[in-house]
Amino acid sequence: MKKIAIPVLCTAMISSTFVANDTYAAANTIQPVSSQATSYTMQTTSVMTKKVSVDTNLNLRKGPSTNTAVISKLKNNTVVTVLSESNGWSNVRVNGKEGYVSSQYLVSNATVTPPTTVNKNMQVSVSTRLNVRTSPSTSAAVVTKLSNGTIVNVKSNTNGWSHITVNGKEGYVSSQYLREVSTGGNNNNNNNNNGGSVTPSNQNVINFAKQQLGKPYVFGASGPSRFDCSGFIYYVHKNNGYNISRTNVAGYWSQVQKTSNPQAGDLVFFKNTYKNGPSHMGIYLGGGKFIHASSSKGVIISDVNSSYYQKHFLGYGRFAK
Repeated sequence: MKKIAIPVLCTAMISSTFVANDTYAAANTIQPVSSQATSYTMQTTSVMTKKVSVDTNLNLRKGPSTNTAVISKLKNNTVVTVLSESNGWSNVRVNGKEGYVSSQYLVSNATVTPPTTVNKNMQVSVSTRLNVRTSPSTSAAVVTKLSNGTIVNVKSNTNGWSHITVNGKEGYVSSQYLREVSTGGNNNNNNNNNGGSVTPSNQNVINFAKQQLGKPYVFGASGPSRFDCSGFIYYVHKNNGYNISRTNVAGYWSQVQKTSNPQAGDLVFFKNTYKNGPSHMGIYLGGGKFIHASSSKGVIISDVNSSYYQKHFLGYGRFAK
């Protein structure tokens, strides 16, 4: 029985040894596999496809930085697999290559639509200010901010964004904050003073000028909280892209292009009010109305055809932009 038991014992010991070794090996083998599987699963849950949305090409880089080398250039509408996203960068795989692209130039694969050419004027409709961005994304840099009522030229629309130009600048705004241009009452005729068709540039001047209504008059002041008449003109136009210097009424009268057919947004000049020669000015609104900084009432809207202003009327003019 001892002879019989010894092989059994040896077999048991050998089996135990092998099992223990197998278990140990499995423990050391399964652990990494499990870790890899977990890591892979986490990536898989976030994997999605998106499309490139750029005007030219998008750089695929070795790392999440503009300082890293460019692996390849991706054309507009190229479909990429997004492995992960962090700090404005997306780790993507495309055409067998893996790298990083700026997340702002990727859009949902399911919602990509080609840009619709518009080329029409629209009006900003916001309670505060509207951001104009370098690309159609809320993470893109802000070029400028637009006030309510600003007229912009819309070049195209795509995926809820409008590609616009305004005051010599170009960028993208959220389409939901644009509406049809209000025709309003700025185009009425009044004697020989036509409102005419208001250009986007002139309409922006008018809108910005009206935002200053009620601000006080202070001789020599040019904004932003108080004005004299020429300082008011300087402040409004300087904030609408006009390259003009600060001078007095006579100085502006000598600079403008004179016109006998004024349009809303042009300038109206008066003479011999408190001194001889050109001495007061405002912005013509159409319909015989103009907005100006009055020495007694601050920024107000007055009637060009009133007896006082008709007596001192000098002429109309406009700045070159």
